[in-house]
Amino acid sequence: MDNIGERIEIINRIVKRLEVYLNGLQDNEWSVPSQCDLWEVGDVVSHLAGGAKRQSDSMVKGRQGIAEAPQSFSNPDASTMSTGNARRDIEQRKNLGNNLFSAYVDNHTELYELLKSFSEEEWDTPCWHARRGAIPAKDYVDLRLQELVIHDWDIRASIGSDVNLDEEGSLALLSVAQTWLSMTFRPGSEVPRNLCFRFLVDQQPTYSHDVISNGSTFKITPVSSTEPQITINCDRHSYLLLVYGRILASNKQTVSQMNTQGDDSVLQYFEEWFKGL
Repeated sequence: MDNIGERIEIINRIVKRLEVYLNGLQDNEWSVPSQCDLWEVGDVVSHLAGGAKRQSDSMVKGRQGIAEAPQSFSNPDASTMSTGNARRDIEQRKNLGNNLFSAYVDNHTELYELLKSFSEEEWDTPCWHARRGAIPAKDYVDLRLQELVIHDWDIRASIGSDVNLDEEGSLALLSVAQTWLSMTFRPGSEVPRNLCFRFLVDQQPTYSHDVISNGSTFKITPVSSTEPQITINCDRHSYLLLVYGRILASNKQTVSQMNTQGDDSVLQYFEEWFKGL
């Protein structure tokens, strides 16, 4: 799915659906621990609200020709970024108080209108992003889609059972998941030879790939002639939850759900090297 307009409408649909869901929560459910480490449900909502606002601000500045880091910005350490983000959004939730829900609604409404206003020629406009530096405006569409698909699940799966990722959103997210997986690599225990992890996703060659690493370097390639140490057959929901760090590769229940073939013990290395963010 390459059409930016279609992705924007998926984003808006998920925003609106989650808005209805949040509006129906009991007061105590906002404080239920979420599926996202360190956050309660309300903290995830705070993160979504703040992220939508930061994205709007960055894209507006990009239109003005400003794609540099703010003067107050200091390059974060990758190992502590998640903890720092968690603290920031927990504090924002406290500051917003009873205005948290309206901030989620208003900030996403503002962002949707901004995204709809971009012309085809403007999608290559450089815009600042804290993790990646200057990125084309169109990349922000995928980043917001990613945030909503995963965090919508974080919220729903914390309160309900048998919750899957948004069907249409998860399909759209497959096209950017490998880029995200690349960003999560952290060098760790080195092994004498490369290990090949083969992912067969939805039985579709388009989404299937190999991850090859020895712990110090890695590469992601289409399914290759390399003999894999393990082949993981999975649907896109399980694949995305694994890639985005919501389920553990080494968990026996996860392995069972994913239908693996080969040496399950090597999954401990995948989990160490690709930690999620």
